[in-house]
Amino acid sequence: MYLLNIFSYFFWFFFFFWFFCFCFCFCFCFFYVWLVFFFVFFLDIHVLDFVFFLLHYLKYS
Repeated sequence: MYLLNIFSYFFWFFFFFWFFCFCFCFCFCFFYVWLVFFFVFFLDIHVLDFVFFLLHYLKYS
């Protein structure tokens, strides 16, 4: 019975450990994908167009 309690504690410890690792990795990946999406689309449309406009303006002025 004592061994079963020890195995039970180990089981729950590893279960919650992997569960939190999975949640952390999932949240981190979701945040990373959202960040890349934001930088690629928002900055590509607004900031990089402005930078290219300035470079073009300075080059041909």
